[in-house]
Amino acid sequence: MGRSQDTAGICPSCEGHGLVGEPCQERVCALRGYHHVPPDAVAAVARDKRDALVGRAMDEYLLVSLLGAGGFGKVYLALQRPIMLPTALKLVHRDGGDERAQAMRLEKFEGEAQALARLSHPHIVRLLKYGVWDGTPYLVMEYVDGGRTLNADLAARALRAEPLDIAAVRHILRQLLDGLEAAHERDIVHRDVKPENVMLQRVAGNPDFVRILDFGLAKFLDDNHDTSVAMGTPRYMAPE
Repeated sequence: MGRSQDTAGICPSCEGHGLVGEPCQERVCALRGYHHVPPDAVAAVARDKRDALVGRAMDEYLLVSLLGAGGFGKVYLALQRPIMLPTALKLVHRDGGDERAQAMRLEKFEGEAQALARLSHPHIVRLLKYGVWDGTPYLVMEYVDGGRTLNADLAARALRAEPLDIAAVRHILRQLLDGLEAAHERDIVHRDVKPENVMLQRVAGNPDFVRILDFGLAKFLDDNHDTSVAMGTPRYMAPE
């Protein structure tokens, strides 16, 4: 989805037209730092429902659409200027909750950055950058183009009454285990493996290429860590 700055774009705030990556010249939009983004990135969302950061720039990254949101933060599709390389930018929430909750969010976020910085494997999404913008930390990761979560894939199959066959399950699990083994070799345990954190990507020769996401709850085996605290998603945790 790489784009050059000579591509026609739209301001997500006022819907004025201009070149992708260029600042919107409308007075209010200019004051708020809005830029033109690819029209297809915002077409599916009504103007009054768009995320306030879409169209804003964080350092060299232009946020063009919201990919997902959770309790700890949001993930945006972002174009790295000037080459307009598609990336996934994860931004931690800095508002809401008490100081302890804020500290836990930041610890999780920084832990994910530290884990990804130590990992390089085809089945693990790569970290491209860790930065701080206006006092807010962010992660930039490679964008899994055309990817879908294993959770979404299973749900779609259920609707079509097309369950995964044994060979497909074995194929996905082998890739997942390869990625987790690589993390374990670097003394990192994911601790939150679940269908929502496993992406499937169609690549040449492999329609279900596995990419592992979200190392925010990862444990470093060489750290002193309180093992009495249970971490993870309850429905996917071992009962003990």
